[in-house]
Amino acid sequence: MSENKNNLHHFRQDYRAGSLDKTTAQKNPFDQFVLWFDEVVASEIKEANAMIVATSTPTGVPSARTVLLKGYSPEGFIFYTNYDSRKGKELLENPNVAILFYWDILERQIRIEGKAKKYRHSYPILISINALREAKLVRLPRLKAK
Repeated sequence: MSENKNNLHHFRQDYRAGSLDKTTAQKNPFDQFVLWFDEVVASEIKEANAMIVATSTPTGVPSARTVLLKGYSPEGFIFYTNYDSRKGKELLENPNVAILFYWDILERQIRIEGKAKKYRHSYPILISINALREAKLVRLPRLKAK
């Protein structure tokens, strides 16, 4: 592989949209999610509800894919899956899950970790809201261009 293909520094962006700190963040991570999600929806980003769901097998082999958020409340985040799919089987065998929202245009991302469980004994999966105690609400950092 040529040296140019190994040097990806030219892709780095200088993020200037702002920052998130303790003085501007909502005290409750769920409230911060709602604030940012409403902002994303208002911006008319295509599929603003798209999120990455990461699961793993009981032995720790990871897998990630994009799904659509179907609902949210202080009780959790809902997405649909087929329990016969790889994702569905992994969630049933190992309920530990991470979800990631990434909104490039707004230079924001939100990562949530928690346990998935069946919701109303049908296809939706609910990510328990207690996961939000560990939620990482992240504004992409400002870095000086080189």
